[in-house]
Amino acid sequence: MKISILYICIGKYTVFWEDFFESCERRFLPKYEKHYFVFTDAPSLYYESQCPRIHRIHQENLGWPYNTLMRFAMFSSIKKQLEGGG
Repeated sequence: MKISILYICIGKYTVFWEDFFESCERRFLPKYEKHYFVFTDAPSLYYESQCPRIHRIHQENLGWPYNTLMRFAMFSSIKKQLEGGG
């Protein structure tokens, strides 16, 4: 079974990505295949080049509070990818 994880990591919040990814890989449903859809303005992400299950989606920094308020629009923008299972 595949699981899609949607993660917003824009601006300074990119500092949380590495710990989140490592923790999620070890502790969150460890027997399942997890695909990470990461909305970010960062040019690269920790471990992205080694893990094909990390899907970086470029997202402009909309500023506060729009990075949060627009999350469902962000998620909807990859609806077809999510339906395809990664």
